[in-house]
Amino acid sequence: MSRRLDDLCPLLRPQAFELVARLTEQGHHVVVFDTLRNAAEQAVLLARGVSRTMNSRHLPQTGCGVCGNTINSDGMHGLSHAIDLVPIETYERDGGTGTKLSWDWKHPAFPAIGANAKRLGLVWGGDWPTLRDGAHVQLPGGAERITTPQGVTA
Repeated sequence: MSRRLDDLCPLLRPQAFELVARLTEQGHHVVVFDTLRNAAEQAVLLARGVSRTMNSRHLPQTGCGVCGNTINSDGMHGLSHAIDLVPIETYERDGGTGTKLSWDWKHPAFPAIGANAKRLGLVWGGDWPTLRDGAHVQLPGGAERITTPQGVTA
């Protein structure tokens, strides 16, 4: 699995940067947990029950008119149309301070991820009726047919 922002479609990359910036300004510290996956990695997540599809938007989107021919960090064609952002918590233990990822739905960063993602026109996995995924943000379906940030229609 990649955590590289360069593995995001150019339609998603600026929104991902903006999303992380907004969250940071609001005091929510997050880490990019996942951008691009290959089919084998997705199959493992499906088998573990943390995904319900082999058509994840994290997989290389080879049919995208914007990024479908772009070589990703795995050396294959296509970039991701999804990103997972996970809150970071600070904790104290044995007189020291550390950080850890929080998967707790009560963490205030999850609704902030959703609210900010939706303001940017993105889809938030926390709104899904089954297998809600508060860390997941993706381009809306058919986004590869909209106008790119450079003003070129794909």
